Amino acid sequence: MSDVRLGTDRLVLRDHTLDDFCAYRRFWAEQACDVPGGPPRTAEEVWYRLVFLIGHWRVFRYGLFLAIDPTSNEIIGEIGFRRMERSSAPLTSEREGGWNLGRAHRSQGLASEAMICARDWMDTHHPGRQSCFIDVENTASIRLAKVLGFEAVSEHEYNSSKVTLFERPAPQQCGAPPAI
Repeated sequence: MSDVRLGTDRLVLRDHTLDDFCAYRRFWAEQACDVPGGPPRTAEEVWYRLVFLIGHWRVFRYGLFLAIDPTSNEIIGEIGFRRMERSSAPLTSEREGGWNLGRAHRSQGLASEAMICARDWMDTHHPGRQSCFIDVENTASIRLAKVLGFEAVSEHEYNSSKVTLFERPAPQQCGAPPAI
């Protein structure tokens, strides 16, 4: 476990644990079935995803955060960055941003609030170029990517969908001035 815990005005962001399985399964079955990847996930698929994300934190020291409503302790989404290796090289990224909120929690600014927090944490602890790719029809996520400082760089086909690859340059680090 990473013990990384972040907070915003309305959310707690933390890593996944095995104790989250039942609530995480409910989240993927009830709320998130309209994200890329198709229909609601089975218990087996949720288990593999949960274990993958726990391992991701252990190996890379960063990953997707669970977005938790602090009043109800309900999982309302997943937000953050992960390292993905895909068969399509342009879509492979060491720091790929991703966000998904359950339907009942969208259009309230929660994704922006959480991703700004996660982005700032990444800039401090794991600085470097970031990317994300978004279905060309997902206008809400495209708007959020732009708010986060991502710029569209190319279009691709991924899992039978047309996606736009966005990139955000590494943050400027303070330090010694460049040699002349």
